[in-house]
Amino acid sequence: MKAGEAGGLKALYHTKRDQWANRYADAQYHPNADGLYETLQIPTQEVLNENTESLVKVMAWQLSDLPEGEYSVVFMERDYEEVRQSVLAFLNQRIRSQERRDDYLALVKRWISEQPNINVTYLNYRDVVEDPVTELVKLGWPINIEAAAAVVDPARHRYRLEDLTVGVA
Repeated sequence: MKAGEAGGLKALYHTKRDQWANRYADAQYHPNADGLYETLQIPTQEVLNENTESLVKVMAWQLSDLPEGEYSVVFMERDYEEVRQSVLAFLNQRIRSQERRDDYLALVKRWISEQPNINVTYLNYRDVVEDPVTELVKLGWPINIEAAAAVVDPARHRYRLEDLTVGVA
């Protein structure tokens, strides 16, 4: 979201979600200190009509709640263990097992593939961090790729699989 915004697109979000994140963050870890870029609810058809070619962050489970329309979706994938340990550090919560997560994501991907109004691009979080220009070009969006890539900060990728002890906590 931040990269798309830096590249020239408008991003729809509400900073109230950032207040929630700030409540759980501490001096050791804040997963998205620059903002979650989340809305409080799925935007209405009217809001989307007024903001065409805008970015809206939607979680996988919210995709089916989007109003009718044509959508370009970026589905950001990330290694299970990296996500698990990040959530544990941030919220001190466990997440579903890798098998359950993988099964769920397979269902979501199948659902997306059946939607004629959704054009999806799958990107891997690690690839975006390591080579943002190459990955952002894949989107085919009318953005300033260099400006977008410039805000991707590899230092923000703190839970890297190669640095983790898998299964800890």
